[in-house]
Amino acid sequence: MLKRARIFIEDKEWEKACEYAEYALDVDAGCAEAYLAKFMAEYNISQEEYIPKFCSDMIAEIDSLFDITTYNKASRFGDEELNKKLTEYNNGAIYNYADHRMHYVNPDDNASKQYYDTEKIFKRISGFKDSDKKAQECLNKAKEHEENAKKRVEKLREENYNNAVKFMEVAQKRTEPIIQKKY
Repeated sequence: MLKRARIFIEDKEWEKACEYAEYALDVDAGCAEAYLAKFMAEYNISQEEYIPKFCSDMIAEIDSLFDITTYNKASRFGDEELNKKLTEYNNGAIYNYADHRMHYVNPDDNASKQYYDTEKIFKRISGFKDSDKKAQECLNKAKEHEENAKKRVEKLREENYNNAVKFMEVAQKRTEPIIQKKY
């Protein structure tokens, strides 16, 4: 039944794949591969290697793929080799999500906070690929944005002060003749 579920996954017949994964679980409730097949069918993933790519958007809503019941059970009942793969897929999904965030920061929406938040996401998978390097890049960009924001605020203060002085000078020049006529 598990083999049929896998075939339905390859054929992208998601409902049938889910149904056959359930049949396999009825026979063996601790079958890790059946839980993984059910997860893949539920999220329309036709190959295991695609899990990090197709699941990266989920990380915006959950902390980890292990928060999803079927994924968690695949891990719980899986052997060391399967757990290593599941951890790798999970880290890949988190990495892809953080990498996307890092490159699409909205400068009009508190960019430094976005970079700090992305740094924290990369730190969750420290040691995976170049996540430590990317975390440092996010930290540097956050600090750079903060420094630039301080400079912009200072420049605006200076411009406002200069404009106020000019306004006062113009007002004084315009009112001087009026004041001199009255007195």
